[in-house]
Amino acid sequence: MFMNTAKFALYVLVSMVMVLIAMPALGHTVTVYAEGVVTEIETYDDLEFDGSVTIGSTMTGSCTYETETPDQYPVNGSVGRYSLTFISMHIGSYTFLPDFTPDDPWFAPCFGIGTAPFQYSVFSFAALFYGPCYLNGQPTNLEDLPSGGFSLMWLQASSASPTGDALPDENTFPSLSVFDEERYFSVASSLFRIAGEVTSVTVVPEPASVLLFGFAGLALLRKRANSGQG
Repeated sequence: MFMNTAKFALYVLVSMVMVLIAMPALGHTVTVYAEGVVTEIETYDDLEFDGSVTIGSTMTGSCTYETETPDQYPVNGSVGRYSLTFISMHIGSYTFLPDFTPDDPWFAPCFGIGTAPFQYSVFSFAALFYGPCYLNGQPTNLEDLPSGGFSLMWLQASSASPTGDALPDENTFPSLSVFDEERYFSVASSLFRIAGEVTSVTVVPEPASVLLFGFAGLALLRKRANSGQG
Protein backbone atom coordinates (compact mmCIF):
# COMPACT_ATOMS: atom_id res chain seq x y z
CA MET A 1 0.00 0.00 0.00
CA PHE A 2 2.81 2.40 0.90
CA MET A 3 4.55 1.88 -2.42
CA ASN A 4 1.43 2.96 -4.28
CA THR A 5 1.06 6.01 -2.02
CA ALA A 6 4.72 6.92 -2.38
CA LYS A 7 4.60 6.61 -6.16
CA PHE A 8 1.51 8.80 -6.26
CA ALA A 9 3.17 11.40 -4.03
CA LEU A 10 6.27 11.37 -6.23
CA TYR A 11 4.08 11.80 -9.32
CA VAL A 12 2.39 14.78 -7.69
CA LEU A 13 5.75 16.35 -6.83
CA VAL A 14 7.08 15.89 -10.36
CA SER A 15 3.90 17.48 -11.69
CA MET A 16 4.34 20.40 -9.27
CA VAL A 17 7.89 20.94 -10.48
CA MET A 18 6.72 21.02 -14.08
CA VAL A 19 4.02 23.53 -13.18
CA LEU A 20 6.54 25.69 -11.31
CA ILE A 21 8.88 25.69 -14.30
CA ALA A 22 6.07 26.95 -16.54
CA MET A 23 4.53 29.35 -14.01
CA PRO A 24 6.90 32.36 -14.37
CA ALA A 25 5.59 32.87 -17.91
CA LEU A 26 2.05 33.03 -16.55
CA GLY A 27 2.86 35.29 -13.60
CA HIS A 28 3.01 34.37 -9.94
CA THR A 29 3.22 35.79 -6.44
CA VAL A 30 6.53 37.10 -5.12
CA THR A 31 7.35 38.04 -1.53
CA VAL A 32 10.26 40.35 -0.73
CA TYR A 33 11.66 40.10 2.79
CA ALA A 34 13.72 42.99 4.15
CA GLU A 35 15.81 43.52 7.27
CA GLY A 36 17.45 46.65 8.57
CA VAL A 37 19.04 48.45 11.51
CA VAL A 38 17.55 51.53 13.18
CA THR A 39 19.86 54.56 12.98
CA GLU A 40 17.45 57.44 13.76
CA ILE A 41 14.65 57.90 16.33
CA GLU A 42 12.74 61.14 16.81
CA THR A 43 9.67 61.77 18.97
CA TYR A 44 7.58 64.91 19.37
CA ASP A 45 5.00 66.35 21.80
CA ASP A 46 6.16 64.21 24.76
CA LEU A 47 5.59 60.87 22.99
CA GLU A 48 7.69 58.02 24.37
CA PHE A 49 8.13 54.45 23.16
CA ASP A 50 8.21 51.45 25.49
CA GLY A 51 11.97 50.97 25.30
CA SER A 52 11.91 48.24 22.66
CA VAL A 53 13.08 50.61 19.91
CA THR A 54 16.62 51.95 20.24
CA ILE A 55 19.48 52.81 17.93
CA GLY A 56 20.62 49.46 16.60
CA SER A 57 17.21 47.77 16.86
CA THR A 58 16.29 45.37 14.06
CA MET A 59 13.63 46.11 11.47
CA THR A 60 11.95 43.21 9.70
CA GLY A 61 9.30 43.46 7.04
CA SER A 62 7.96 42.14 3.78
CA CYS A 63 5.84 42.98 0.77
CA THR A 64 3.92 40.77 -1.63
CA TYR A 65 2.87 41.36 -5.22
CA GLU A 66 1.84 39.60 -8.40
CA THR A 67 4.48 39.63 -11.13
CA GLU A 68 1.86 40.45 -13.79
CA THR A 69 0.51 43.50 -11.93
CA PRO A 70 -0.08 46.30 -14.47
CA ASP A 71 1.94 49.51 -14.37
CA GLN A 72 -0.13 52.49 -13.23
CA TYR A 73 2.03 54.69 -15.51
CA PRO A 74 2.18 52.56 -18.69
CA VAL A 75 3.00 55.46 -21.04
CA ASN A 76 5.98 56.63 -18.99
CA GLY A 77 8.92 54.29 -19.51
CA SER A 78 11.09 56.07 -16.95
CA VAL A 79 8.76 55.55 -13.97
CA GLY A 80 6.81 52.50 -12.84
CA ARG A 81 4.24 52.20 -10.07
CA TYR A 82 2.69 48.85 -9.15
CA SER A 83 0.11 47.92 -6.53
CA LEU A 84 1.15 45.62 -3.69
CA THR A 85 -1.14 42.96 -2.30
CA PHE A 86 0.40 43.41 1.15
CA ILE A 87 3.18 45.15 3.08
CA SER A 88 4.25 45.10 6.72
CA MET A 89 7.06 46.32 8.97
CA HIS A 90 8.04 45.37 12.54
CA ILE A 91 10.42 47.15 14.91
CA GLY A 92 10.60 46.21 18.58
CA SER A 93 7.06 45.98 19.99
CA TYR A 94 5.64 47.89 17.04
CA THR A 95 3.88 46.76 13.87
CA PHE A 96 3.11 48.93 10.84
CA LEU A 97 0.53 47.76 8.30
CA PRO A 98 -1.20 49.31 5.27
CA ASP A 99 -4.56 51.00 5.58
CA PHE A 100 -6.67 49.81 2.65
CA THR A 101 -9.67 51.97 3.51
CA PRO A 102 -8.78 55.32 1.82
CA ASP A 103 -10.78 55.94 -1.34
CA ASP A 104 -7.87 57.58 -3.13
CA PRO A 105 -5.84 54.84 -4.90
CA TRP A 106 -2.76 57.04 -4.56
CA PHE A 107 -2.60 55.97 -0.91
CA ALA A 108 -2.64 52.23 -1.69
CA PRO A 109 0.61 50.36 -0.92
CA CYS A 110 2.88 50.45 -3.96
CA PHE A 111 6.18 49.38 -5.49
CA GLY A 112 7.71 52.40 -7.24
CA ILE A 113 10.52 52.17 -9.79
CA GLY A 114 12.74 54.90 -11.24
CA THR A 115 15.10 54.23 -14.13
CA ALA A 116 17.68 57.07 -14.10
CA PRO A 117 18.96 56.91 -11.47
CA PHE A 118 17.83 53.38 -10.67
CA GLN A 119 15.45 53.45 -7.69
CA TYR A 120 13.13 51.05 -5.85
CA SER A 121 10.64 52.44 -3.33
CA VAL A 122 8.24 50.15 -1.47
CA PHE A 123 5.79 52.10 0.66
CA SER A 124 2.34 52.71 2.07
CA PHE A 125 1.30 56.35 2.43
CA ALA A 126 -1.76 55.34 4.45
CA ALA A 127 -0.88 53.05 7.34
CA LEU A 128 -2.06 51.58 10.62
CA PHE A 129 0.33 51.62 13.59
CA TYR A 130 0.17 49.23 16.55
CA GLY A 131 2.11 49.09 19.82
CA PRO A 132 2.30 50.48 23.37
CA CYS A 133 3.61 53.97 24.03
CA TYR A 134 3.28 56.93 26.42
CA LEU A 135 1.90 60.37 25.66
CA ASN A 136 2.45 63.10 28.26
CA GLY A 137 3.47 60.35 30.66
CA GLN A 138 0.22 58.42 30.25
CA PRO A 139 0.14 54.90 28.76
CA THR A 140 -1.61 54.65 25.42
CA ASN A 141 -1.24 52.87 22.07
CA LEU A 142 -0.10 53.97 18.64
CA GLU A 143 -3.44 52.92 17.16
CA ASP A 144 -5.13 55.62 19.26
CA LEU A 145 -2.84 58.36 17.91
CA PRO A 146 -2.59 60.07 14.49
CA SER A 147 -1.25 57.61 11.94
CA GLY A 148 1.18 58.21 9.12
CA GLY A 149 3.01 56.21 6.47
CA PHE A 150 6.03 54.01 6.10
CA SER A 151 8.59 52.93 3.53
CA LEU A 152 9.86 49.37 3.76
CA MET A 153 12.75 50.27 1.50
CA TRP A 154 14.15 53.11 -0.55
CA LEU A 155 17.01 51.85 -2.68
CA GLN A 156 18.98 53.99 -5.12
CA ALA A 157 21.90 53.22 -7.43
CA SER A 158 24.34 55.55 -9.14
CA SER A 159 23.65 53.75 -12.42
CA ALA A 160 20.56 53.46 -14.61
CA SER A 161 18.09 50.59 -14.30
CA PRO A 162 19.20 47.43 -16.15
CA THR A 163 15.56 46.36 -16.69
CA GLY A 164 13.75 49.66 -17.28
CA ASP A 165 10.68 50.22 -15.13
CA ALA A 166 9.58 46.56 -15.17
CA LEU A 167 8.41 44.97 -11.95
CA PRO A 168 11.12 42.50 -10.81
CA ASP A 169 10.64 38.86 -9.92
CA GLU A 170 12.92 36.49 -8.03
CA ASN A 171 15.23 36.23 -11.07
CA THR A 172 15.51 39.91 -11.97
CA PHE A 173 15.52 41.57 -8.54
CA PRO A 174 19.08 42.95 -8.29
CA SER A 175 21.47 42.33 -5.45
CA LEU A 176 21.33 44.89 -2.64
CA SER A 177 24.94 45.82 -3.47
CA VAL A 178 23.75 47.31 -6.78
CA PHE A 179 22.12 50.15 -4.83
CA ASP A 180 25.30 51.95 -3.88
CA GLU A 181 23.85 55.38 -3.00
CA GLU A 182 20.89 54.85 -0.65
CA ARG A 183 19.41 51.89 1.24
CA TYR A 184 17.03 53.06 3.92
CA PHE A 185 13.64 52.46 5.52
CA SER A 186 11.46 54.85 7.50
CA VAL A 187 8.17 55.20 9.33
CA ALA A 188 6.72 58.51 10.43
CA SER A 189 3.68 60.32 11.76
CA SER A 190 3.11 63.75 13.27
CA LEU A 191 4.44 62.40 16.60
CA PHE A 192 7.51 60.37 15.67
CA ARG A 193 9.96 59.20 13.04
CA ILE A 194 12.04 56.02 12.91
CA ALA A 195 14.55 55.41 10.12
CA GLY A 196 17.51 53.20 9.37
CA GLU A 197 19.57 51.24 6.87
CA VAL A 198 18.25 48.28 4.90
CA THR A 199 20.84 45.52 5.37
CA SER A 200 19.25 42.50 3.69
CA VAL A 201 16.72 41.78 0.95
CA THR A 202 15.51 38.28 0.05
CA VAL A 203 13.08 37.55 -2.78
CA VAL A 204 11.01 34.36 -2.61
CA PRO A 205 8.49 33.10 -5.20
CA GLU A 206 5.41 31.74 -3.44
CA PRO A 207 5.30 28.46 -5.47
CA ALA A 208 8.61 27.49 -3.86
CA SER A 209 6.87 27.29 -0.51
CA VAL A 210 4.23 25.02 -2.03
CA LEU A 211 6.95 22.70 -3.29
CA LEU A 212 8.53 22.70 0.15
CA PHE A 213 5.26 21.58 1.71
CA GLY A 214 5.05 18.85 -0.94
CA PHE A 215 8.44 17.44 0.01
CA ALA A 216 7.50 17.65 3.68
CA GLY A 217 4.36 15.64 2.94
CA LEU A 218 6.35 12.94 1.15
CA ALA A 219 8.79 12.75 4.06
CA LEU A 220 5.85 12.35 6.43
CA LEU A 221 4.47 9.47 4.33
CA ARG A 222 7.82 7.71 4.45
CA LYS A 223 8.10 8.25 8.19
CA ARG A 224 4.66 6.76 8.77
CA ALA A 225 5.47 3.75 6.57
CA ASN A 226 8.76 3.12 8.37
CA SER A 227 6.98 3.32 11.72
CA GLY A 228 4.40 0.81 10.51
CA GLN A 229 7.12 -1.60 9.40
CA GLY A 230 8.81 -1.41 12.81
